[in-house]
Amino acid sequence: VDHEHRERVGVEQRLEPRLHGALGGVGRVPTHRRGERVADHPQGRQQIRAIFADKAAHARQLWIEAIRDISTNLLAGDDPTVVHLEIAGKASALTDSDFSFLLTPDGSGDLVVTPSTRDELQGRRVPTAGTAAGLAFADRVPLRLNDFRDLGDDQLVALVLPVCEPTTVLGVLVCVAKAGRQFTETQLEMTAAFAMQAGLVLHLATAQRRMRELDVLTDRDRIARDL
Repeated sequence: VDHEHRERVGVEQRLEPRLHGALGGVGRVPTHRRGERVADHPQGRQQIRAIFADKAAHARQLWIEAIRDISTNLLAGDDPTVVHLEIAGKASALTDSDFSFLLTPDGSGDLVVTPSTRDELQGRRVPTAGTAAGLAFADRVPLRLNDFRDLGDDQLVALVLPVCEPTTVLGVLVCVAKAGRQFTETQLEMTAAFAMQAGLVLHLATAQRRMRELDVLTDRDRIARDL
């Protein structure tokens, strides 16, 4: 009779070509016969599923906390430029990216890097025609690319994500992977949802700021009439 014991589980994911990664954890799994994989044992498979579910739930919670922090700061009246950098920074940290940046339209047909976790990219211009960022901006579609070239000839792995208001696109969030790394489909989905939520928060903050400005103008008019 096999007895359960404590052992380290190293689970190498068999991923589709689009996905890549490995999962390591400590868990209580059944002892298996020589030559039998943990994943072939029913209790082993159950333990592996539980590990993946725990990690996914934790990742979702981190994304929720990130958008909550951004919402709190924006609606409290923080400088939008600072919050834009916070959006890029949190996306970079939660995807374990090499760097990230936010592109916004400048009215001339180009997108411009406003905040970036890499200072030298600040102010870099990216045309909307013929670029991945331009495609995400025009079609409101999130992209996961292994050949991102919007910053030059270097072929980079990147997530390219529209930041949207309800009716318009405010900009594009780009996360660039570390050398030798790939982004997963789950990371694409979570980061795309984060970018969309960030866009809605920016929209609400803009509406709130305009209401405050209107209140100030209304007060000035009232004071002028009283005088």
